[in-house]
Amino acid sequence: MEVQKRLKASIGPYLLEDAVEIGEAIEKGAYSSTVRVRWQGTEYRGNKLHDVHLRLEKKKGGEELLGRLRRHCELVFSLNHPNLVQHIGVALSTQDGPAPILITPSLPTNLANIISANTRLPPAVSHSILRDVSQGLAYLHNRPKAPVPHGSLSANNVLLTRGLEAKLSNLGVAAILESGSGGGSKGAAIIAHTKTPEQTCYAPPPEEQPLTMAGDVFSFGVLVLHILSGKYPIPTGEGKKEIERRGMYISQIPEKNNLLPLVKECLQNDPAQRPLALTLVERLTRFSSEQPLPFQTSLELLITMERREGELVTMVSQLRAGQEEVEGFGRRLSTYDEQLATIKEQMKKMEEELVGGLEGKTPQAAAVNSLLQPPLELTTSNRSGKNDKESSSGSPILKPTQSVFHWKRASPAPVGMHSASAIVLEGKLYIGGGMTKDLQSDRILYEYDISGMVHKWTALPTCPIAYFSMGVVNKTLVLVGGLEIMTRKTSNKLFMWDKERQEWCNTLPSMNVSRQNPCVASHNLSLIVAGGYRNKQVLADVEVFDQATFQWISFPPLLVPTSCASCCVVRDILYILGGSLYGEGGASNVVQTIPLTGDPSSVGWSLVQNAPLTKSYAVPSSNFLLAVGGAMAGSNTPTRSVYVYFPEMSRWSFLCEMPTAHAKCIAAVLSAGRMIVIGGNEEHAMKVECGTTVELLSV
Repeated sequence: MEVQKRLKASIGPYLLEDAVEIGEAIEKGAYSSTVRVRWQGTEYRGNKLHDVHLRLEKKKGGEELLGRLRRHCELVFSLNHPNLVQHIGVALSTQDGPAPILITPSLPTNLANIISANTRLPPAVSHSILRDVSQGLAYLHNRPKAPVPHGSLSANNVLLTRGLEAKLSNLGVAAILESGSGGGSKGAAIIAHTKTPEQTCYAPPPEEQPLTMAGDVFSFGVLVLHILSGKYPIPTGEGKKEIERRGMYISQIPEKNNLLPLVKECLQNDPAQRPLALTLVERLTRFSSEQPLPFQTSLELLITMERREGELVTMVSQLRAGQEEVEGFGRRLSTYDEQLATIKEQMKKMEEELVGGLEGKTPQAAAVNSLLQPPLELTTSNRSGKNDKESSSGSPILKPTQSVFHWKRASPAPVGMHSASAIVLEGKLYIGGGMTKDLQSDRILYEYDISGMVHKWTALPTCPIAYFSMGVVNKTLVLVGGLEIMTRKTSNKLFMWDKERQEWCNTLPSMNVSRQNPCVASHNLSLIVAGGYRNKQVLADVEVFDQATFQWISFPPLLVPTSCASCCVVRDILYILGGSLYGEGGASNVVQTIPLTGDPSSVGWSLVQNAPLTKSYAVPSSNFLLAVGGAMAGSNTPTRSVYVYFPEMSRWSFLCEMPTAHAKCIAAVLSAGRMIVIGGNEEHAMKVECGTTVELLSV
């Protein structure tokens, strides 16, 4: 009990009291084991540290170990990058003595399993995964406050999403159980005292200092060799140079392979001669551009085919319309018809060449096969019977597959605001619940009339709460949750807007959980409320208000707690995009989804490929999801990018650029083919300010 109390005190705010270890360990390593953890009805992946209770029972070194554990938690919970696993919390195991378990989302597989199943990966897939790994290392090695080495890089610690996006796990676990100080021999023990040869092959030369950035680069070179050879490159006792000790694996790589020089540079005995992680990113990005992933290439091909076919059909129609008026026009029309047939034949040949060589069960072939299935709606020939102009929730949608985008400025918003929510109802846009440029809450809800000839802003009476979100109940605007100004407590109330009386009314049943800045979505007769912030804690709780029964019902909790996130419903699937993982900081690009048809509790939430940017705003778009604006992970600098997510391929693709850079902005679809983007954090004269810019997109 004493050891357990000391561990709880060390873990502090990251402890999840109701998280429970289930079953036996999936994998066992030198310092930790991979286990399954159940928390709030959802299964997660856990990294359970070995023999912690035995070390704490010894008087010597116990407090030092607890200090390293506390610092490790502070570190990993502050990291935020698309190529690092996101930590959710810490559980305490009671099996075989108290031990901390670091909890992360459960991902389908790791790189070691993929290599084992496929022996050698296609070059495009290898380059993509290695680029992701190098980006994760570069983020760690170049942190502004303090660079961090990974210390345990291996194929087992590279987790993969369904879209084969790589995420580094088990960061710095060795440093918790070892002090990390001392000379070369101890440095070897940090990594190389593992029990199996497969776990020792990634260890840098024994004379090196432990846990260094150069050691990570060495392990990266071994990882490349592991991928190219399809085997663990276990060093032999022959030769003094590490390249010589792994010569039998290097000799199997063709000289023309562009990764071979990179392997040799990374495996240099002298750490100073190894490349930096940023250099790895630069070179692998170049390699990836030379061999793009098949689903990226196919997407571009299909869009290009549709665009060119449409342009040529238009051209032929124009030529035929004037055929009788212009002498000799028939010959020109015939020429254009021939050109159209030639281009179609070329496109067909390109598609055959792209798919023809990808046979078997490789990830590459599977990706292309899934891409070319009928559900991919890039043409008008296979649209569903549902009205394109409205989603299942009755909200307008946008059509991203059209190729012409026109942006224009509109009247500026009455006040600069970020992290707010927006909703379109009966020809009017409402925005509110955010923060102003002075980091103050704005309790004014603003109405923007989009149905009339003159677009103008109108301020509604002051809202009874701040930091609220908005939804629709019985075709009426509703404020959900928020912060009570007088008591400074989070609210569980709902306030409806009475248009006749021009006032806010509290007539709906209160939520079971009080929260501010939750994620709110309206779908059919349901109002879904997810996540939020309360008492310095980010929530994973989800509940649904059923308008038919006038009651709140339970719903599966989020996989990743979040607040200030944006969400929307696309084809009866709820998408929650990004948000804040730790109160006012820790911007996320995680995308969580759940189907709203059938019984969602039997399906639960799932994670899809992370959005390209953090601080983006989710907008429904026909059969796709748009992420508007945002910033790169770890940055506050806004961007002008708009990305589109294709569910059938589980991939994001760049769509277009806005005239102004926005992050934490507000966006909404006004009608089919028209979208509005408002304020957020904008970049003005190299400074980031809370802007009032309003931009309209027409397609």
